[in-house]
Amino acid sequence: MPIELIVTDLDGTVLDEENRIPEPVSLAFRLARAKGIPAIIATGRTLVEAVDAQAALGAGEYSITMNGAFVYDHINQQPLSHALIPPQTVLTIIRLLESFEDVFFHAYGNNQPICSEKTLRSIHMSGAGPAYVAMYNATQKVVPDLIPFLEQTGQEINKFYITTQNVDHLDLIKQYTTQIPGVRCLQSMPRGIEIIPESVDKAHAVNLICQHLGIDIKKVLLIGDSENDIGMLQLGGVSVAMGNAPDHVKVHADWIAPANTENGAAAAIERYILN
Repeated sequence: MPIELIVTDLDGTVLDEENRIPEPVSLAFRLARAKGIPAIIATGRTLVEAVDAQAALGAGEYSITMNGAFVYDHINQQPLSHALIPPQTVLTIIRLLESFEDVFFHAYGNNQPICSEKTLRSIHMSGAGPAYVAMYNATQKVVPDLIPFLEQTGQEINKFYITTQNVDHLDLIKQYTTQIPGVRCLQSMPRGIEIIPESVDKAHAVNLICQHLGIDIKKVLLIGDSENDIGMLQLGGVSVAMGNAPDHVKVHADWIAPANTENGAAAAIERYILN
């Protein structure tokens, strides 16, 4: 069955370790578009954080961001879906995360990551690479104290991103999150987890866009590498996991591509579209 749409993750999939899209990957997406096959990003990032990658891929019509919490129609400049964490739950999560001194986290609202001055000081202990630190510094809003800021402004929150080199602390946060109603925790990077609304995932967002466009899911090429991609890899389309993906992600894929550092996404497009 011919492919009509590509849906791809960003980090660990099309982006390399320097937070860049290699030219062979960008070229493969451009060649697919020349054949009439567009691409959509499905990422944990916000629109602000994803804009450069989106442009490099030529994936400008629709976007799935914040792991499906925000689905946007760029053609009509309106959201197709927008999920939020309840305000009191947001405060509970912040208090939990602030109890860990070596954890860097930010809350995502209004398509922007927000962190406190105290949390920002822990970014260099978090294990985030220089390219990601640079991205955070360029895109995030830094406030003196997160809870007073949210209470005073009424800023709504879609998700949290948490990273630390202390794997035990990540495991504890995952464990505590299971006791908080209405949210769930996902592993999106080797040392990064996300807390999102319970009803949200990339799979639901992909289905929403396919219904909006009238495309059969079986005609969609889905490419990802992490736990937060499993749902969309299970949808019934043509699923590709990257060579750098964990084994528990790879088992859900029809084909295992080379790693992101070996232009695996380009290989997937060549295999299923260009050849």
